[in-house]
Amino acid sequence: MLNHHSARLQYATDSAFQSLARDIFGNLGVDFASDEGNAAELRTITLGPCRLSSVEASSHAVDGGRVVRNSHDPDAIKLILQAGGRSRILQNDISIDIGPGNWVAYDPTRPYSVANLSPVRQLILQMPRHNFSAAVLEALTRPCVMDAAEQSLHRVLFTMMEEALQQADGFDEEGQNCVGETLFTLAKTLIMRTGPNALERSAVSLKILRLRVKAYVEANLSRSDLDIAELARKMGCSRRYLFRAFEQDETTPSEYLWGVRLDKARERLMSPQFRASSISEIAFSCGFSSSAHFSRAVRKRFDCSPSEIRHCSVS
Repeated sequence: MLNHHSARLQYATDSAFQSLARDIFGNLGVDFASDEGNAAELRTITLGPCRLSSVEASSHAVDGGRVVRNSHDPDAIKLILQAGGRSRILQNDISIDIGPGNWVAYDPTRPYSVANLSPVRQLILQMPRHNFSAAVLEALTRPCVMDAAEQSLHRVLFTMMEEALQQADGFDEEGQNCVGETLFTLAKTLIMRTGPNALERSAVSLKILRLRVKAYVEANLSRSDLDIAELARKMGCSRRYLFRAFEQDETTPSEYLWGVRLDKARERLMSPQFRASSISEIAFSCGFSSSAHFSRAVRKRFDCSPSEIRHCSVS
């Protein structure tokens, strides 16, 4: 059943639940646990810059692997309050369990999944992405649980969200915009205060780490024993954090290392400065431990052999 109580408030239950969910949350899939049926209720309203929704549903899984239909659809950051039940959010290989009273923020334009492990009740606030800095958006490529130290702000925001849904039919346009702006300001403050500017600091720290790794690789490229374990040790961080630093480049530290080796080798094969060097010498100077491995890697990357690259540069 799908009802429109007003021009703004939408309400869907049971079989209409998934259709409305796709309209407001993007191209996601919803799969209900077969032994519990598909009892569900969704209420949603647009309030100024935000969309506020409540979900009450039996156990179900949400697949957000293909949410974005267009480049900015949905153009929002999600903030979820788990008002009841237990869920597990997975994004960028980070798994977070949330229960009653927990808040979590994430960017739904990145593939994600949610396993609602029991009947749940959730309040969901969608906020425009363009009102967040690039550093915050970078940090929100994985789920972020809100700081428990902000309980007072949590309670204020929760109360306002509940009241906004209950009073939705009574808002005129000015009231609607005012409530939405207030919700957005509180929610953004809550996200930014997850530790003093923690999201900003995290993104900046990852960028600095990435630059340090690239400089270290450049300085030690000829060493065939250079590996991820050494990079993490020299940078003073865990392997997992090292991998996080390269997520923004949509690669891994290992892929970056071997990519630099191959690009540098190709550059030297084509350079007159290295004309007197043999192909094996160039391979070893770029950190390859065997000529055979070097030839295979070059052919896979550039679709031709090292000698063909050199010949083309000469001709």
